[in-house]
Amino acid sequence: MTRRSRVWPVVAVVFFFINFAGGILAAAQGELLHAGVHFGLLFLGAYYVRRIWRRGESVSTDLSRELTDSLKHLERSVEAVGIEVERLGEGQRFITRLFTEKDTTRAPGEGVPEPVKNKGQS
Repeated sequence: MTRRSRVWPVVAVVFFFINFAGGILAAAQGELLHAGVHFGLLFLGAYYVRRIWRRGESVSTDLSRELTDSLKHLERSVEAVGIEVERLGEGQRFITRLFTEKDTTRAPGEGVPEPVKNKGQS
């Protein structure tokens, strides 16, 4: 099914519902000719949608497959962003801890090494 043939059934359904709502609003306002035009267009849209469904084109399965693929891609992207945010948070906590613990004694090998004094130097 080509992209063009996937778009037209959606357009036909939207066309159907817009004319349905327009016909009801026009009839409620007393504009019978306007309402008649909307209902005529409504039947035209209903005929086209019925013709598509009778041909057996499965628009909904194609759209649901595309939607499922898109949602899986979005889920993977959100997970990747979450991992990166956690990594950035860990780095920020480490830097904050380094700045706040300046005066505390550290275990050997932890933190910045102190300069070594030679016996010949004073």
